[in-house]
Amino acid sequence: MSPNIELDSCLSVSIFGYTIISSTEFIHKIVYCSNIYKIDSNHGKLIRTDEWCAPEVACFPRYSTFHPSAKILYVNNENSSNLNVFRYDAEKGTIERICMYPLLDKDPGLIDGKPVGAQDILAHPGGKTLYCSLIGLNLIIVCRLDEQGLPSVVQRLSCRGVLPRSLALSPDRRFLLCGNMLSGDITVFAADEEGLLQDTGQTVKAVSPSAMKFS
Repeated sequence: MSPNIELDSCLSVSIFGYTIISSTEFIHKIVYCSNIYKIDSNHGKLIRTDEWCAPEVACFPRYSTFHPSAKILYVNNENSSNLNVFRYDAEKGTIERICMYPLLDKDPGLIDGKPVGAQDILAHPGGKTLYCSLIGLNLIIVCRLDEQGLPSVVQRLSCRGVLPRSLALSPDRRFLLCGNMLSGDITVFAADEEGLLQDTGQTVKAVSPSAMKFS
């Protein structure tokens, strides 16, 4: 590859069924497998550098986010409450799954005929906290991240709505908003300096909120 290729510093595109998220030099794409692509800005091309396919049947990797250090990649699953954690080699553009972390203490089984699975995932810019939303149980899961970026659950909160499709952290990092698609509302949680949440009790009506983002 030509040494003068310029790399985009940011790219984030979400489409139902797959996600593309960038770290500084590479982007990650999910279509029930996980692929890493390098961005060739000069030629308008994506160059695939790695692929990982989930060995678990029908777990359907859904959304992903990088740790702010860009050394760890987190990928949730549409049909599973487990979180995939990958070590990310920025120089080679490769990923290696280092663990599959359970977000619940036990498998709740089917709820209304469907497995409990993930919707949105969001890494706190401070690098110490990760947020995940789970449908079926309608929960917001808060994970503490250690120095290696590995998660451990510290909070499980009701989203106070149905189908928590989207999470958004305010620019000042003081509030986390949860867009609940089926109940048609946005619930507001206060975040402390470490990213831990407290329910404010505030709810704002909205029409099928999804893919929220602060400007």
